[in-house]
Amino acid sequence: MRRHILQVVLPLLITQAACQTFDPTQLPPVGTFYAPPCPGGRCLPGPYPTMDKVPDGVPLWTNSVNLTAVPTWPPRPSSMEFGILCNPGDSMNASLGASGMCDYTCGNKCWRDEVTMCPGQGQWGVTYDDGPSDYTPALLDHLLAINTKVTFFVIGSRIMERPDVLHRAYAEGHQICLHTWSHASNTALTNEQIIAETYWTARAVYQVIGVVPTCMRWPYGDSDDRTRFVLRALGLKVVTWNHDTVDWSITDPAVEAQTVTGNFTNWINAAGPAGGNSKTGFISLEHDLFNASASAAPLALTLLQKANYTIKRVGDCNNWPSLYIDTSKPINTGLNPALIGAPVANATSSTAKPTGTATGTAVIRPSAIANVTGASSNGSGCSKIGVELVGLVVLSVTVLINALI
Repeated sequence: MRRHILQVVLPLLITQAACQTFDPTQLPPVGTFYAPPCPGGRCLPGPYPTMDKVPDGVPLWTNSVNLTAVPTWPPRPSSMEFGILCNPGDSMNASLGASGMCDYTCGNKCWRDEVTMCPGQGQWGVTYDDGPSDYTPALLDHLLAINTKVTFFVIGSRIMERPDVLHRAYAEGHQICLHTWSHASNTALTNEQIIAETYWTARAVYQVIGVVPTCMRWPYGDSDDRTRFVLRALGLKVVTWNHDTVDWSITDPAVEAQTVTGNFTNWINAAGPAGGNSKTGFISLEHDLFNASASAAPLALTLLQKANYTIKRVGDCNNWPSLYIDTSKPINTGLNPALIGAPVANATSSTAKPTGTATGTAVIRPSAIANVTGASSNGSGCSKIGVELVGLVVLSVTVLINALI
């Protein structure tokens, strides 16, 4: 009887908590997440946008960014959010494309000031996109066994599913960078949406591990001068690559392994042992979202080690003074930690609250959660995004359940 009552009351309490007014400067304590599997795949307490959909702009976040230098070139149609279609002749100009913008997708893979390599000879920045996933732990096991640190570009929607994996990756010394909330094509998004994608992902990262990354990567590499200047205004370093395994396109693990090892073998042969034939190092692109690509990753690492390359985190090989934003200093523009709930000394936002540490993880048993769906900015759930009372309500009721069972 007690169980039945709690199963009925708990969803109502969660819904009520999630339907309050959204305050974008507030967060639950750092390190608070559910142990998967979780209802609806949402293991991060608090209201977040609908997973895998482009979130609406948040005025406070948009207004905090100085967009005066951003070109007024319009975004592509919203129908291209998850697939850009280029017109005939778009890449007539090998550098810029027909628009005159430095357009990666439709302008012959044009980039400007993105970080594309490790400057040092013999250095290799190994990077993985699109996680964290169910297949990332096996990769982390291998990296731990060979004492190697890499860089992970994480998607906000995937953090919702496996915050525990993100927590482990950071704790084991890997660099964490942003890879947007929904993995949409940036050139089909408005400035407001790009900022929201960035802030929501940074918010999820901060809630799990207590840091705000200084780096991000475009999904698909899709970018132009407009999107490039938005990210520049946010103060983020954009990291791309000069070696793409194209591992995302293969689903057969056997074929995947052959393709990835074949690519790395060709690159190593061209650059020579320890990169002796190349004046600079490299950054390679792989993915840890699917089994086939994640399973092939250890094979590539073995090839690099045998060829005497020095595997480094991207921030290390580029000599960044810090991999994460210093939240002890006030920031009045760009990606402001105070606006995602991080405590900033003397920050203009008086509502920022101190948080715990990434090691103080409050994990709640998902079996005690009847239906944690979170709030949505896209119309599913509440009309407004709620304050982060959901985690507190669930934690309190979980304690009650444990006392009654």
